[in-house]
Amino acid sequence: MLCCLGVWVLLNGLFFWSIERSFVKTFFGTKTAPQYTVELFRNSEDDASKFGAAFGNRRSYINCIENEVRAWVMENIARWRREKQIWFKVESVGDEFLPINVIEAEGGARRRRSSSHDVRAILGIVTSPSSAPSKRALNS
Repeated sequence: MLCCLGVWVLLNGLFFWSIERSFVKTFFGTKTAPQYTVELFRNSEDDASKFGAAFGNRRSYINCIENEVRAWVMENIARWRREKQIWFKVESVGDEFLPINVIEAEGGARRRRSSSHDVRAILGIVTSPSSAPSKRALNS
């Protein structure tokens, strides 16, 4: 056990000695993931980075800047859709951030597929309404 501890300390020492000194501070800090996400969204200069910060993480990470994100999306979504930005994936954006006309254009309130539908599609299980037994068939 002591041998393993010694090797671990030696290797960590070599690692920190070999990296650029300005990077050492990146290994230590008290910033949480939600704090980092908010900082990244607010400090990013390009839309792709802001989009990744806002919609590439847990939804709860942006709760405190929800209105800011909503205003940013409303201001830019027409341009993103027109320019067909590669990084812009409307299915990643929650309905609460989209204008009504975009939600309707994307398929309405049921525009997003749940993961259970994706698994069923992969397995080849069809779940269309016509394949489900009717109430009349169940009652007979």
